[in-house]
Amino acid sequence: MEMKGDDLKIIFCIDVSGSMCATQEVQRQGKTHHISRIDAVKNSILAQIDEMKDSNPNRYFYSSYSHHHRKVGIVLFNNSVTLLGDGSQSPIVSSL
Repeated sequence: MEMKGDDLKIIFCIDVSGSMCATQEVQRQGKTHHISRIDAVKNSILAQIDEMKDSNPNRYFYSSYSHHHRKVGIVLFNNSVTLLGDGSQSPIVSSL
């Protein structure tokens, strides 16, 4: 994944309702496992962040060599919306 530009902001919107506890049978290394929908989402987000880091390693920190950075924010939703943002401030919760 090649990303251009100085800064990139990504917001992951995650369904955390009760339906995300449902499991799905998956095959890994020749074995059958059951994984919940929310665990699949978590794994996908971590894989995406790793891919971003691996494809553009110099754009993930502020240093004297680079002023580029990436920001990741998280929004959770079920019967309310919770804005976690980048974790630097307290969450903001809004009822639907």
